[in-house]
Amino acid sequence: MNKKEKSSPTRGASRPSRAQPAVAASVRLVAADPERVVHEGLRAVLRRAKDLRLEATAYSGAEAVHLVRLLKPHVALVEVSFPSPPTGVKLVEELYGAHPGLGILVFSDRSAEGLLARLLAAGARGFVPKQATAEPLVHAIRTVASGGWYVEAGPKSTLFETLRCLAGSGPLDGPVPKLTARQQQYLRLLVEGLTDAQIARALRLATPTVKAQLRVLYRDLGARNRAHAVARAVLLGLLS
Repeated sequence: MNKKEKSSPTRGASRPSRAQPAVAASVRLVAADPERVVHEGLRAVLRRAKDLRLEATAYSGAEAVHLVRLLKPHVALVEVSFPSPPTGVKLVEELYGAHPGLGILVFSDRSAEGLLARLLAAGARGFVPKQATAEPLVHAIRTVASGGWYVEAGPKSTLFETLRCLAGSGPLDGPVPKLTARQQQYLRLLVEGLTDAQIARALRLATPTVKAQLRVLYRDLGARNRAHAVARAVLLGLLS
């Protein structure tokens, strides 16, 4: 089994605009997954962690939203792929809307990594693949419960780099930058993981033009590179 207060190089800080769950002697959880075997495995892991308490389990996104609204847990550990709506980004949005103090930890397979920026913008605070072992899963739950960001991924992955940038982002004081329609278009393509050349092809522009305009976008966002730009956009609420 396997949005600013730093907790490690890859796990970051609370977002000032979002309410943070208080760290309690016992972290209360709701878990949502369509598979019974996953719930059984989670129960086995959480029984060995005395400070974590699984209060309820859900087998659909709608049931998860209902339980979160009813129980107001510290953390929701959720699969974002369900057969029926709400799923994906919409599910995270509804969970956050049901309880804004909730720490949402996505517990899914590697294919969900491509949704990272949009999941974070919707209210999630981290990602753990189902291939992860018990130790990182428990650490992820504790980190998210305390208001941090967490990612379980390799150090060369885009996912890891984006979360590292979230953790290390400087203060977000001051006005939110007003992006042009073209810059918003660039930002959406960055979120989708396109390279400079792919963005150029998508927009029918020369690659040097794209590179130059991306530099302006990074400057306007106060970002060092593309991963940092996506991270800053998440923290500034520009992807909502």
